[in-house]
Parts: sequence; structure tokens; C-alpha cells
Amino acid sequence: MTDLVDYRYFMKPRSDTNTLNVNRVATSAQTPLVVIDVETTGFSNADRIVEISAITLSPETFETVEEYDTLVNPERDVSEDVTEIHGLTAAILEAAPTFKEIASALARRLNASFLVAHNQSFDMRFLKNEFERIDAEFDAGIPICTYQLTGSDLTTACSELGITIENAHRALVDARATAEILRNVHQDAGTQRTMLEDHTVARCSVPSEDVVIRTLRRENTELRTNLARIAKSPWQDPLRDYRYALNLALDDGEISESEWQELELLGRTLGLSHSEVEAQHRILFERTQKAVMRDGYTSPAEEKMLLKMATNLGLDYEPPEREDASRALFIGMTICFTGSGQGMLERSSMVQIAEEKGISVKGGVSRHVDLLVAADVSSYSSKTKKAREIGKPVMSAVDFLQLVGRI
Repeated sequence: MTDLVDYRYFMKPRSDTNTLNVNRVATSAQTPLVVIDVETTGFSNADRIVEISAITLSPETFETVEEYDTLVNPERDVSEDVTEIHGLTAAILEAAPTFKEIASALARRLNASFLVAHNQSFDMRFLKNEFERIDAEFDAGIPICTYQLTGSDLTTACSELGITIENAHRALVDARATAEILRNVHQDAGTQRTMLEDHTVARCSVPSEDVVIRTLRRENTELRTNLARIAKSPWQDPLRDYRYALNLALDDGEISESEWQELELLGRTLGLSHSEVEAQHRILFERTQKAVMRDGYTSPAEEKMLLKMATNLGLDYEPPEREDASRALFIGMTICFTGSGQGMLERSSMVQIAEEKGISVKGGVSRHVDLLVAADVSSYSSKTKKAREIGKPVMSAVDFLQLVGRI
């Protein structure tokens, strides 16, 4: 590979990097900027991050050095109002890594970097809450806020600066737009230095040595365009870097022949042995499988994803046998309903349909209930979680209505 990005400025000493206290950085010209954008389950402090993007920029040119992007399983439901904004549901997020799984990867990017965000107080508040939940240290320092610089919301600011933004409210899309706003507002080197002098770097420390890096994105990423960056990673961790490249190659669910060649070359460049490479394949698959089973339920879509992933990685995987859904309903059984939307009728209509078929309906889940019918079987609602805990099956509203002949 040629034209590898020069990461040497990442390696230079930074002042006071071992403490959480925020201090002015004397060598600000050598300190990277990281543009952050998050999507969430809602807007309160109890809400969680569901998607995050961290784009590292060169402090000299403001050009993109690396893009890190992943969905995040929030371990709770996403409100319907917020889903309408960013399009993410529990079903989409169920196989994504949790924040704890990605915290180490994020900390490496955020620590001792200037953070940038559009309406930074929102993004930093959610980051701080997430890190605190896992007993990690995070201080955003004094971030750069492009909302304060432009005085406009993201869409308006992009329009005023002639920046094209499509599919807004996707973390990577919004972070790219924010980075472009920053480039437009601060174009000359003198202005860049002045701006950095008015801000301080973030401090972030995660008590974890977990090297398993797993991501899940809703936008396919070209492996070839990222290889040069990965091969000269500023964090110098071959196992992490190779597995991250493997994640990128699997974005579309398949690894092409050219991607295998690129991964093989990357493995050699990183100094990994054949056995080390194979181990990373197994670890990545096992961690994905563990995430899928986190809620005690493997959906047909998840089974298909695991089978496709195992096939591409050359691993053996036998999907578990699924119980015949046609035998899941019977006269005299007791069921409970939860959720709304996604094929679920009004509760009164669902109850009426069930009772017409000789099925008793209860308001809550207990050991006396035979089945839970949910609008979203991947939901983290209290009823769904309790059903999983006591071993009660959960059926989708669509499957239920099909079985009773209403679809």
C-alpha cells in the first residue's frame, strides 16, 4: 500500500495526559480534533445513545484522518417519536454492541483530543452519562461548538454555507456535515490556532483491557478507502486494527475476493500470524453471537445474519431449531399483549380477536401466562424482559394475526 497517512503527530507527548483535570495544551497544533455526533432514545438524562460517530481531523489541515461509526444497543426501548426522527428501532439495534463494548475504542479517540460537535452540550451530556454508567472517567474539556460558531441549526448552517446534507439525523452524516462546517468557518491556519487556544482537550479513561472491537453500521463502508488509515493506526494495536477492518469488510454481510486480498495484505502489514488472524475471526463471530443472544431471543433476521457471517468467515454455525409457530396457539391458553405499532392493532381489537378464538387475555406477564404477543419482539419493555426471564415465549403481533387468520 502507498500514500499512507502520516500519524506521527499523534505520537508526540501531550501535557498532563495522566490526569483527568482539564489543562491548556501547549502543543495544540499537534493535538487532533474529534467531531462527535450522537443519536439517542430520547432527550432526558435517563435516555441512552443509539448511534455515535467520531471523526478524527488533522489539527493542521482539518482533513479527515479516520471515521469511527457504530450503532449502539441502548438496552432499553426507543420512543416512537424519536424513532420517527432517526429511524432506529429496537429490532435494528438488538445486535449492535452496547456502549460498554465500544467505550474502550471511543476513549482512545477522545482522550487528549479537542472535541467538536454541533450543539455540543447535548452530545457531551450523553457521552458523560454513558461513561459514568460504566464507572469510566470522562471530561469533555471545553469543546468547539459549531452551533455557537454559526448561530444556526445543522440543516440551516449547511444551507447557508452551501454544504449538502442528505439523510440528516444519522450520526455519521451529521458528523461529516459538522466537520465540513468547521472547515468552512476556520479556513486559514492562523484562525485555526486562535480557535484552539480558546478550548481545552477531553480526558477519558476506561477501566477495560478488552480488545474485542465490534461495530454495526447502517451505512456500508468501503474497505479499500480505509486501509491506508488502518495500516498506520495512531493507536498501534494490530489486533484492534485488524478486527476493525474486518468489521468494515462485513458491512454488507459479505467479504469479496478483493476484500480478502486486502485483509490478507493488512494482516501482513500489521505483523499478524495466520493463527492470530483466524483467532480474530472467531472472536468477532462469538462476540456477535453473544450480542444476538443478549435478550434471550434470536430473530429469523439475526439467524440469517449469523449464518451469513459464519459462512464468510469460514466458520461452522448451525442455527438452533425453531419451534413450529403453527403450534404456538391453542384454545384455552392465556396470553398477554404489549407495545403498539408494527402490526399491532388497538389493544381492544387484539383482545377481542383472541377471545373469539377461545384464548384468555391477561394484563401482565406471570408464570400463569403461556405467551406474550409484542409489537416488537426485540423490545426492552418490562413485560418482554420478564417473559424472557421466566422462559415464556414472545411472538410478534404480525405472526399472531397471521395465525388467527386476520392477515
